[in-house]
Amino acid sequence: MSKTTELDFSRADCCRRIFEAVPRQLDLARLLGLTPSAISNTKKRQQCSLELVIAASQITGRPIEWFLFGERGQKGGPAPGAVAPAQQPMQQRIENLELTVRRMEQRIARLEGGCCSE
Repeated sequence: MSKTTELDFSRADCCRRIFEAVPRQLDLARLLGLTPSAISNTKKRQQCSLELVIAASQITGRPIEWFLFGERGQKGGPAPGAVAPAQQPMQQRIENLELTVRRMEQRIARLEGGCCSE
């Protein structure tokens, strides 16, 4: 019998939320340095990477948890008074993205540390 953990999420649902929130695939491709066809293939396969989730979060201002978990995560709007990522200088966007990656890696490590013990 398998345990349900906080890490459980549907990759297909995650991808659906990403491409609904960021309808212009070119925006994702540019931010990640990928070709539009690579993003299109990702959408077709419904195998969205953590990098894609983070990029969608940066573009939309929505929390990463919303993309991963939907309603089980945080609600999907930017914080009140938040500056839309597209309006921030590029260096600040890069720094925010790097910080977000570090935080998510730490959170995943904490969750994985407790998810597999029986």
